[in-house]
Amino acid sequence: MSLPRIDPSGERCFVWPNRQAANPVLASGNQTVAPVLTDPIFPQPAVPAAGAPGTPSLAVPASPVPPETLTITPQRVLAPVGSEVILKSGICTDQNFLVTCQKIEWLLARESAGELVSLSGRGLFATAVLPWNQGKKIDNQYGISYTAKHAHTIDRGTPDTSDDVRIEPGHAWASVTSPVEGTTQVTAVAPIVEGWPQRRANAVIYWVDVQWEFPPAVISSSSSQILSTVVRRQSDGTPLAGWIVRYEVADNSGSLTGGNSGQILEVVTGTDGRASVDVMPTGGTGSITRIGLQLVRPAELPIGNMPRLIVANSSTTINWDGGNSYLPPADNLGTIPTSPIPGSTQTPAPITPAPVTPAPTQPQPSGPARPVLDVEIIGNESGQIGGEARFEVIIRNTGDAPATGLTITDEFDAGFKHPSDNLGTQKIEKGISTILAPGQSHKEFITFTITRAGNLCHDLTVRSAEGAETAKRACINVPQAELGKQAGMEVRKDGPRQSTVGETTLFTLSVKNTGEVPLTNVEVLDEYDSALLAKPRTQGYEVIRNPDNRSRFLWRLPVLNAGETKRIEVDCTCQAPKQRACSLASVTAEGGPGVGVIPSADEHCIEILESRAPGVGGPADVVPPAGANPTGVRLSISPYNKKPIVGSRATYQFFLENGSATPDEAIQLRVIFPPELVPDMATLQSTVAAQLVGNELRFNPVAEIRPNERLSFTVTTSVLRAGIVNVVAEAVSSKSPQGIQKTEQVEIVGF
Repeated sequence: MSLPRIDPSGERCFVWPNRQAANPVLASGNQTVAPVLTDPIFPQPAVPAAGAPGTPSLAVPASPVPPETLTITPQRVLAPVGSEVILKSGICTDQNFLVTCQKIEWLLARESAGELVSLSGRGLFATAVLPWNQGKKIDNQYGISYTAKHAHTIDRGTPDTSDDVRIEPGHAWASVTSPVEGTTQVTAVAPIVEGWPQRRANAVIYWVDVQWEFPPAVISSSSSQILSTVVRRQSDGTPLAGWIVRYEVADNSGSLTGGNSGQILEVVTGTDGRASVDVMPTGGTGSITRIGLQLVRPAELPIGNMPRLIVANSSTTINWDGGNSYLPPADNLGTIPTSPIPGSTQTPAPITPAPVTPAPTQPQPSGPARPVLDVEIIGNESGQIGGEARFEVIIRNTGDAPATGLTITDEFDAGFKHPSDNLGTQKIEKGISTILAPGQSHKEFITFTITRAGNLCHDLTVRSAEGAETAKRACINVPQAELGKQAGMEVRKDGPRQSTVGETTLFTLSVKNTGEVPLTNVEVLDEYDSALLAKPRTQGYEVIRNPDNRSRFLWRLPVLNAGETKRIEVDCTCQAPKQRACSLASVTAEGGPGVGVIPSADEHCIEILESRAPGVGGPADVVPPAGANPTGVRLSISPYNKKPIVGSRATYQFFLENGSATPDEAIQLRVIFPPELVPDMATLQSTVAAQLVGNELRFNPVAEIRPNERLSFTVTTSVLRAGIVNVVAEAVSSKSPQGIQKTEQVEIVGF
């Protein structure tokens, strides 16, 4: 039989067992709380299973459950400086009850960071109104609270209810804060509990002064992409050096330069608070590299005496679209978005870096502090025509005042080409929002396409709003391409022109090396309309996943020798009627030094008719495909990228095919581009020459096109502005003097 005991609160003489609040808490130890996201710090030795080799067979009796045990939750917390962490404590009986109206003392270790802010009181209501019923703070490291008699909620005074803390009957609480980085050791003591090991409970709070900006998802048109994470102090916005950013590539979708395995790399932030990594794709054009991100506070930092802590987790993606790249977009760290720190009970507010007063633009006689800029350019000393020249630009402030309003101006030779130089001025300019404090440095990357041989140079100038300026010249040597050996490739896609629903037809793809040098790293991307269910006969392919229900297959050929042809066969089952169901084959290959990457493509379309009952209809019912010209040539347009990005390059291929049984003569093609797309005549691939008149590209006439012969015309354009525009192609011939026309709608995507 349970007997009453004296009520230490003084509200009544005795406390009966049935007046205690039930709570499903284990009596054998502390409550289980969510672990803080850190590496294991206090590993426990493994206990051998009973009967295992080397263990005594004598059974050990279970330890008796103590009548009362003090619990605390959470036991480990990671929190930003300046926030308040709420700890809860309660006395748990061996019958799984929490005892109400009992005194709990809170002690903070004197040598640790942090201080008590407020404590729970006692009384009949959720909030203790009378002064003698309120919690009592003796000093910043010692206070007294009481376990609640009624359930209530601690509201932090924000509209967001997710930061509220629920207090159940039998719970006491205390809030702790720290304005500086460090560790708080907290001890809760219940004087009423008899057993000394059971009357104490401990918790630890790790305070970190940090805010971060992980790299966002990007669309890259280069052969590699730089990702940078910026780490700063939360209190004043200054960069933090010595922190670790862990980059991990998922699904073997890319590789990291500098990593032992190429998949995982830990980068330490420099004096500018940046941790950068160079990512290269392992797939072809259109592939996606997924990268996991972790911000880690290392144990070696001198402040706070903390273990290694994982402060934040995130991820990002790189979509490779196969063009060229420019400088990464300027950092916008005026207001850095912050995320809740794992384990914290409060979401930190966005922090704005402390404003920096610019130094005077004119020197003063008294010699005030001012920034001094220095720039270093790192890059290869040689290159090849058709390749890329990538330069790393390091800007340093060697003065004694911050440098603000930084701008980069780069003037380059005609042998260099840059996607941001849309007007052909051979000059690019970019602003940098980063404030460069004394002694700090900042990195940028510039990538040019090499279009001609010779000693090619570019002059880079960096200026600040305070009048500081520095310049540097960098050059590379590009040898002349070897004469007499030309590279070439021909891609042809063939198949039936018409079929019916339910029938299976054969599509063939031929890739021929028409040049005099071997082609290496040949990638064949073959995609089909959603109305066609494609299944390759030719093995050795990869299935490219996509959200639009199109079948996409990728073949990789290490080498295709001169004159060699690779034939690929694919069975396609017609699933639904469609006037024009197309298959596009895009092929890229490397032609060797002085040649660079060679692109080519071909398209074949089929009309899918409704299936007919046996004996119904016949040849007389067959209607020629839309856009076909049975007495002359057919015209089609094949874009490499249906949604190009502003500042990138977009390639278009035009096909003329003689679908009649007799030759056609005097065939002439002209293409009208919108102002948003500017053709680059240096990229023209055609059997005849062409002239650019305004935005109209006019090809010279082709004397003759034989039956079933197909002509290909390819041109690459610079993408200037966003919008939905049309590319219009027109062709005339002796059999089609009235002309035929095709229009391709293009959606240009902005940044």
